[in-house]
Amino acid sequence: MKYNSGNLTVACSLLALLLLNAFNSKVKADETTNHSVNALKNHVKYLASDELEGRGTGTAGNRKAAEYIAAFFKKHGIAPVNGSYFQKFTVTTQVRLGKDNKAEFRSNGKKTKWKLDKDYRPLPYSRNGTVTAGLVFAGYGITAPEQNFDEYANIDAGGKVVIVLRSSPNYQAEDAKFDNYASLIYKYRNAIKHGAVGIIYVSPTSMSDELFPLRIMRGGRDGGIVALHVRRKAIKDILPKDQSLTTLETIISDQLEPHSFEIPNGQMNISSTLEFVEEPTANVLGIVRGSDPNLADETIVVGAHFDHVGYGDRGASRYRGSEKLIHPGADDNASGTASIMEIAARIAANPLPRSVLFIAFSGEEMGLLGSRYYTENSLIPLQNTVAMINLDMVGRITDDVIRITGTGTSPHWSSLVDSLGKIYQLSVAKTPGGLGPSDHASFYRKNIPVINFFSGLHKDYHRPSDTWDKINYPGMAKVVDFALDEALVLHDGLLDVRDLGGDAQLRWEINGRMQAGDVLKKIDDAWIADFEELVAALQKYAPADSAKITVLRGNAPSEITLEVMFQARQ
Repeated sequence: MKYNSGNLTVACSLLALLLLNAFNSKVKADETTNHSVNALKNHVKYLASDELEGRGTGTAGNRKAAEYIAAFFKKHGIAPVNGSYFQKFTVTTQVRLGKDNKAEFRSNGKKTKWKLDKDYRPLPYSRNGTVTAGLVFAGYGITAPEQNFDEYANIDAGGKVVIVLRSSPNYQAEDAKFDNYASLIYKYRNAIKHGAVGIIYVSPTSMSDELFPLRIMRGGRDGGIVALHVRRKAIKDILPKDQSLTTLETIISDQLEPHSFEIPNGQMNISSTLEFVEEPTANVLGIVRGSDPNLADETIVVGAHFDHVGYGDRGASRYRGSEKLIHPGADDNASGTASIMEIAARIAANPLPRSVLFIAFSGEEMGLLGSRYYTENSLIPLQNTVAMINLDMVGRITDDVIRITGTGTSPHWSSLVDSLGKIYQLSVAKTPGGLGPSDHASFYRKNIPVINFFSGLHKDYHRPSDTWDKINYPGMAKVVDFALDEALVLHDGLLDVRDLGGDAQLRWEINGRMQAGDVLKKIDDAWIADFEELVAALQKYAPADSAKITVLRGNAPSEITLEVMFQARQ
């Protein structure tokens, strides 16, 4: 869709747009009640059942879920891609200590050995290897230019092991300035950026001094430099006598100024060896080929991750009980998986001009692993992918609010979702950016416009209590219709999502009277200046109603009036 001098250039099949919008609410409600709710509930009940044991990536339950989705695709005529419904890859699911792990500090001929699992423990993203290097203390390991705060500014970390505090200065204050720099991974990558060959984390006095458990973290392995978590007493023994951790914490937090220094005459000797267990998993893919030979090579991706956290061991669990329990993941993300299955079945029954690729991703809970693998090894050329629609946790619609991320990744998304929100009586909370903790981010990083649907966080998130009976199925069915219509609009060319400039190529046909390039001016007596006015004008029509449509065509000297009849979508 393009806006030219206040006129709406109709970059779509007007018929398809009318089919999209010209429903009365009763027809919509009946369709939802009679079919979608039951279909969605059945999918969610199975995917969130005990039989699948939380669908943890690399587990038998995850494979059963993948087979269930693939069987559904096959049943509904959704074709495999390159002869298979599965894109296989491996993930690291466990990490354990190898045979060669040691850490010792040497200073002035004196050697202090740290005991593994008592004084220190490697972190799961530590590089395997041996490092012998000097040490520097780098405070909280933060470089924050906007705060004029850089704890590496007055030290040379190149070729050294850096000691950093966990968390951030003054993090408990209401006006804490450095919360975005508190993560372990940020500190790790910042150390690498400054040339360090190893990093040692130590807990501040406000945090537990227990060593981190050795388990795979979200994002999997990294392996850039050696990384250890060390207890405070062991660090206390290697700091200069006039420098204590408690004093250093207080100075940095009170003054909000760096207090970094090199540890004189000190040298660390670290050997780190970790062993990783890898398991096979797979994304599930199915495609509905476009019906227009001129458009079928262009593809919309509709995706959702089907994995969850298993028993809490294949992702971040919020459960703190001692009993090992299944995390069923009904909302996260059996709801999104069921949604794309329903959308796929509907589009398979009525193929659209452009192709639609449906992907159920594995490995999302471990760090977007499945979507990242697909975008690095795409089975459909990414340059032919015009948009990605993602559904992640859409089963807890409350107060008719849907949260949509990515509305700024195409210049046309925002007005479209506002208009569809009105049609479906959903209040749309928009976030313009295309990044976020779900699979759409992998596509956005490849410069593809994205939209992510999300109904919101809740107390059952990543807990055993995220069960099928708590899902708002009628609300979920609304989201399915919303997302389906978004795909329909894309398929019929309404959005020139890549914003190529000039008028989008137009393909439309109503009783053979309309032509590519026609500019819509009026529907009956309603003037149309933008998409929202178009939607508003269509609200008064029902199937079988007729209307007069006024268009400008090419170099014609005057407007052209055409008669059309509205039809309900089949």
